[in-house]
Amino acid sequence: KVYGTKILASEAVVAAIANEIRFREVDTVRVKGKHIGITVYTPCDDEALIAMSAEALAAYRGGKFETAEGLWTRLLETYPDDPVAAVFVARIADFRARGWPVAWDGITTLEEK
Repeated sequence: KVYGTKILASEAVVAAIANEIRFREVDTVRVKGKHIGITVYTPCDDEALIAMSAEALAAYRGGKFETAEGLWTRLLETYPDDPVAAVFVARIADFRARGWPVAWDGITTLEEK
């Protein structure tokens, strides 16, 4: 629900069926109160979208938020209906308004399941 995709799959699911279905990495998340994150994916067969997402995610996870913002915005311009890019653009805008995260480990803590 958070990312607006119809399907989200964990690393274990992706590993089990990766030969049959292509996936795009969406984010690494943890439920509030947990310390370990899990990486989630969504089915995707668009090579350019997968590559653009990977580049934007790498900048985001590395705490290069201004770079990530530009990459996610460019992705959203190329794929205007992409819900994942829209989530990251909004999230980074929120960081910009409230302050950049100080203790950043690249994992998104979800407030709800």
